[in-house]
Amino acid sequence: MSERIPELMQHLPAHMAATLRPPATPEEIAAIEQVVGSTLPEALRHAYGCHDGQNISESGDIFGDYRWLTVKGVLSDWRIRQELLEAGAYDELNSGDEGDPVRMDWWNPKWIPFARSVSGDCLCVDLAPGASGTTGQVISVFHDDETREVLAVDFEALLASVVP
Repeated sequence: MSERIPELMQHLPAHMAATLRPPATPEEIAAIEQVVGSTLPEALRHAYGCHDGQNISESGDIFGDYRWLTVKGVLSDWRIRQELLEAGAYDELNSGDEGDPVRMDWWNPKWIPFARSVSGDCLCVDLAPGASGTTGQVISVFHDDETREVLAVDFEALLASVVP
């Protein structure tokens, strides 16, 4: 278990820490895993065990322009993207090359969104990386652009990057 997560969250700027929600229950966290059919990375599970995302606030989102989603938000965002995938909305779209760290998909069911911008872009933990990627890497997924970038090696590294 990642013991650094609570410590990192304690060092968030006060205006951001004030937006954090109470912990998600183990059952709520397990619901994500059941719906997506994969176990979440331990650091993300631990983070949700500390706080169920953050409330909408004018005082700032933890991940830059991205608000940390609640468990319900994760499930909602994932289901919407999954429904579009199943309906064929992404059939003609791809992004990247076979050897890239992120798969060529426009959307992949093993990308778990945990933060979203107001424009609908999201940050995801990638549980199905490309050939040169790492399971659990954090990627950006834009709703209207095929660019997919690795932002951090994992959720803990991303969180550490936003703590002063």
